[in-house]
Amino acid sequence: MKETSLGILCISVAFLLNHIISQFNPFILQFVNLYSIPIIYLAIKKNDFSTIIMASTAGILEDISSILPIGVNALKKLILIFTLGKISKMISINSTLGYWLIFFLSVTFEVVILILITGFFGLKDPLGGFRELILIQPLITSIIGAPFFKIFSKLTEKE
Repeated sequence: MKETSLGILCISVAFLLNHIISQFNPFILQFVNLYSIPIIYLAIKKNDFSTIIMASTAGILEDISSILPIGVNALKKLILIFTLGKISKMISINSTLGYWLIFFLSVTFEVVILILITGFFGLKDPLGGFRELILIQPLITSIIGAPFFKIFSKLTEKE
């Protein structure tokens, strides 16, 4: 499976899972960023124009389910993939611990970017009363995302 097909499939699955979770308990959505899992993988493994399109699409889909204006999360995802694209050329990750660490740092960076963007535009605090999200969301997302990094790698190398 090519990375582009995998990215489209994973972003669609993340959208469906977000929708299902929001029907049962929308409070849980604050603790995991499912859209970041395929985007981080694509930014590291394949950083090209299709990754930019998928990152902005994932960001807009994330915007739809949040209280933020359309485009804030898309901008956040674009800054993330450009940063990861530069960093991924300098490092090599081959272990589950490395995958976990890159996910944790990437999602933490994403939360910081979100705070900076909303502050720059004078928008309401995106974390609300949940300041703990700056560590909890990256932790949970990296615990979920690290195994998927290995699965995505196996799926894309069988070509």
